Amino acid sequence: MRILLISENGDGLGIAHQLVKEGHVVDCWIKEIQFEKAGQGIVNRIDSWRPAIPKADLILVDMVGFGTQVERVATQFGKPYIGADPLLDVAELDRQKGMDLFNKAGIRIPETWSYQSPVEAKAMLKMWKEPGFVIKPCGNISTADTTVCRDKDTFAFSLDQLDASQELIIQHIVEGVEISTEGWWNGRGWIEPFNHTFEEKRFLEGNLGPNTGCMGNIVFAAKRPNKLIQNSVMKLESFLKKTKYRGPVDVNCIVTEKEAYGLELTARFGYDAIEALMEGLNEPIAN
Repeated sequence: MRILLISENGDGLGIAHQLVKEGHVVDCWIKEIQFEKAGQGIVNRIDSWRPAIPKADLILVDMVGFGTQVERVATQFGKPYIGADPLLDVAELDRQKGMDLFNKAGIRIPETWSYQSPVEAKAMLKMWKEPGFVIKPCGNISTADTTVCRDKDTFAFSLDQLDASQELIIQHIVEGVEISTEGWWNGRGWIEPFNHTFEEKRFLEGNLGPNTGCMGNIVFAAKRPNKLIQNSVMKLESFLKKTKYRGPVDVNCIVTEKEAYGLELTARFGYDAIEALMEGLNEPIAN
């Protein structure tokens, strides 16, 4: 099979490497010029992804933001694709719209406020309540800018580090266990089993050091849809049926003894959760 990987920064090279080991040909286009050497010797690096569409048997998209372009071109050539949809791009990149989607689907969320700029968000200092707030910028920017603030000084300082025009949401901290729940959507329904991920985000052991987004994952499959699955990702089924999306759908939650609170939606491959999931499979990932 000939597979085209459309990538922002080369995040999907782990998947591509595994596909090559399974005997497939992978053409890889990476948008950002600073990664021009990434994957050389592993995949076939190409300069433009559109001319490669006619030869591809399958298109993989490893990051949000390509939904509109890929949907249009892949549909034109009748090519199947995984990991791209314009509506789901918006749900991840515009955090407030993601929270609106959760509300409509019946997924409970923490108290949430939306602001057009960090300056506007400083109004939260007058509304401060324990145990504090989480600053979540919109867009595909560094996860290091997502900050858990348990005092006013940290909150004000963190806002000052953001671009003056940065849109963001503020969420009241919910004390609990953070866990992601993922299902694979085939365009009509779920492909079981679902899986859960515990993610280590800090650079050092013991949850210390700067926030890197991900330093490692523990991924495990659920034998059957449990209460968390039913109250999170499965509630998106009606919405997903209105899209053309195919691929993984992940809802990150904070779970307490009584409730699960949806934090964000990720309709794409997660890193390095997908690599951890591949390690647990007893079959080729191209199946």
